[in-house]
Amino acid sequence: MNLLYNVKSNKKNIIVIFTLLCFFIVIGIVSYCSLFNKKYEEVIITFDEEFAFLEEFKENDVIEQELLINKKSISSISVQFATFAKADNKGSLFFELINSESEEILYSTDLDISLIGDNSFVDFIFDSPLSIEKDINYIYRITITDLEEDAKLTCLLSDRNRYSNIDLYVNNEKSEYDIRTKVSSEDLDNTFYVYFITLGMFVIMSILAYFLIFIRKSKIENIYLLMALFLGLIYMFYIMPRVAPDESSHIATSYYISNCIMGTETVDDEGFVYMRSIDKFGGSVRFPTKTNFNKMVDSITYKCNSKDLNIVETKQKPLNVNAFPYIFSSLGITIGRILDLNWVWTFGLGRIINLLIFAFGVRYAIKIIPEFKSIIFLIGMWPMVIQQSASYSYDNFVNLGAIFFTTIIIKLLYENEKIKIIDAVLFVLSMYILIVMKFGAYMPIIVLSVWCLYRMYRKKNVNLKSFLYIILATIALVLLSYIIGSSITTQSTATAELENIHYSISSILTHKGKIIGMIGNTLFGKIDFYLFSMVGSGLGWLDIEISKIVIIMFFVLVILASIKRKDDKITILKKDKYMIGSMCLLSAMFVVGGMLLSWTTIYDTAIEGVQGRYFIPIIFFVVIILRNNIIEIKRNIDRELIYFSLLLQPFVVYSICNYLVR
Repeated sequence: MNLLYNVKSNKKNIIVIFTLLCFFIVIGIVSYCSLFNKKYEEVIITFDEEFAFLEEFKENDVIEQELLINKKSISSISVQFATFAKADNKGSLFFELINSESEEILYSTDLDISLIGDNSFVDFIFDSPLSIEKDINYIYRITITDLEEDAKLTCLLSDRNRYSNIDLYVNNEKSEYDIRTKVSSEDLDNTFYVYFITLGMFVIMSILAYFLIFIRKSKIENIYLLMALFLGLIYMFYIMPRVAPDESSHIATSYYISNCIMGTETVDDEGFVYMRSIDKFGGSVRFPTKTNFNKMVDSITYKCNSKDLNIVETKQKPLNVNAFPYIFSSLGITIGRILDLNWVWTFGLGRIINLLIFAFGVRYAIKIIPEFKSIIFLIGMWPMVIQQSASYSYDNFVNLGAIFFTTIIIKLLYENEKIKIIDAVLFVLSMYILIVMKFGAYMPIIVLSVWCLYRMYRKKNVNLKSFLYIILATIALVLLSYIIGSSITTQSTATAELENIHYSISSILTHKGKIIGMIGNTLFGKIDFYLFSMVGSGLGWLDIEISKIVIIMFFVLVILASIKRKDDKITILKKDKYMIGSMCLLSAMFVVGGMLLSWTTIYDTAIEGVQGRYFIPIIFFVVIILRNNIIEIKRNIDRELIYFSLLLQPFVVYSICNYLVR
C-alpha cells in the first residue's frame, strides 16, 4: 500500500522523467542517423603555419611516407598533390600500401598523372576496407614512372618537424617534413562516443535540475552555478582551443604573460611569442573538424617528452591590449607548464579558470540583485555567453562586468540601504572593466553610475564623500591599469593599413549623405544578424548553424522573463527607464561608430565588423526596462523558464557536433 501511495504521490514526477527519457532517446536516434551513420574522412597529416612542397618529381623517384593510423579499418588513403597549374602532365605513378612490420603489400595500383589536379587530393580507394593493426606504422610508397621531362608534379607537406612518430623518405633520404595525407573510415570514433556520453550527461543533468528547481526549490543562483559550469565544460570540450578565428591571438597574449610570469623569453625579434613545442604543434587545431576533435581527444592522456617541452618560435603575435583580462588564463597556462601537462590540459586550465570566475561572478550577481534574477540567469544561458565564458576572449570579462554593473545599479537605485563596501568595490570594478575594455564603446552606460549616485544622494543613501571615493577609485584603477599594462605591453598584430581607405571623423563629416545611407543599410540589412548572433547563431565567427527556432526560443524565454509578475517588489520608474534607455542607445551607437572608424572601408556599403555579441553588455538593461504595467503574469513562471533554457542546450551541442562532422 505504501508503494502504491508513493507512486500516486509522485505520478507527476514519474511522467516528467519518462518524458525526458523519451525526449533524449529521440535526440539520440536523430543524431545517430544524421551525424554518424556515414563514412567520413580524416586528415592525419596536415599543416598550419608553413606552406611547403617537395622538390618536383623526376623519373624513378621513390617516396615513402610512414603513417600511424588510429582506426580499426580504413577504406581509402588520399594524398595531396600539386602540379603548379600545369594541366597536361604525362606519365604515371605506382602506389603501394605496406605493413612496415610484416612488409606485406596490402594494396597497389597504377595512376595516370594527367588525371591529377593542382593542389588536390587523389583518392586511392581499396576494393574492401582494410583492417588496421594497432601501434604499427604503415607505409605508402609512390614510385614515379614514365614521367616526361617538362611534367610538373609534387606533393604538399606538413609543418617542419611536426610529426615525431612518423618519417618521410625521398629516395632513401629522410625529410624534415611529411606529406599531407588523409584516410577515410566507417569506424565509430571519438566524436561518436563523446557525443553520446554528453547526451547521457544531459539526461542526468536534466533530472537533477528538475529535482533542484521544482522539488527542492533550490535558490536559482546555485542552480545557475551548476548549469553554467556543466555547459561551460561541454562547450569548452567541443569548441577546441584556437578554432575560433580570434582565439589564437587571445591564447598568444595569455602565453606571452605566462612567459613574463615564468621569467622566460617572451617574443622573438619579429614579435612572435615563444611557446613549448607541444603547445605550438599539438594545439594547432585551427579548424573545428572531426579530425582535429579526434586528435584532441586522443591527446588527453598524452605524456610530454623532453622534445615537447622545448621552447620554440611560433607565427603568433600577442595582442596590443590591456593585460588585465588575460592574467587569470595565463595563470592556468603557467600551471600547466610547471606540471609539464600536454597542450589539452595546459590550454584547458586557462579556460577553466575563466569559466570559474564567470560562473561564480554571475551566481553572486543573481544572489544580490533584488529583482530580475531570471533575466540575468536566462541571458547568462545564451550559447554565445556560455561560449565566451569558457574561452580566452576578454569578452568574458566584459560580459561579467556588464552583469555586475547592471546588478549594482538596480540594487542601489531600488534598495533603501546605504551603500555597502562590497557594493562599492563591485561598482568600481565593473566600471573599470567597461571603461578599459572595447576601447570605451560602453562609456555611455557608465554615465548611469553618476545618475545612480545622484539619485542615492537625493535619497540620503549616500553622502558626497562616498560618491567622490567611488569616482576617484575608478579613475585610479583605470590609470593603474594603463601603467601596469605598459610595463607588460604586448606586441601589436595590426598590419599597416592605408589611412585613406578607412573613414575618419573629418571624412564622415564630409560624406554625411553616404554615411546616412550606410547606417540605413546596416540597420535594415544586418539587424537580424546582430540579434541572432548575439544569442549564439554562429557562436562568433565559427559559422556553426544553430537552428533559428532554437535561437528564437532563447529570445522568447528572456522576453517572458521581462513581463511583470503579480508579486514583483520593484517597478522601474519612468525617469530611470528614459535615462537607461538613452544611455543604452548611445552605447550601441558607440559600438557601431567604432567599427565605422576602425573596420569599415570607403568601398563598403554598410558598416562592417560589428558582431552581435558586442551588444550583450547592454542587453541586460534593455530587457529590464521592457517590464511595464500593461502586461502582467499572475503566476511566477521563472523556474519553468530556467528549466526550459537547459532543455534547449542539447540542440546547441547537436549543431556544434554537426559542424564537426560535416
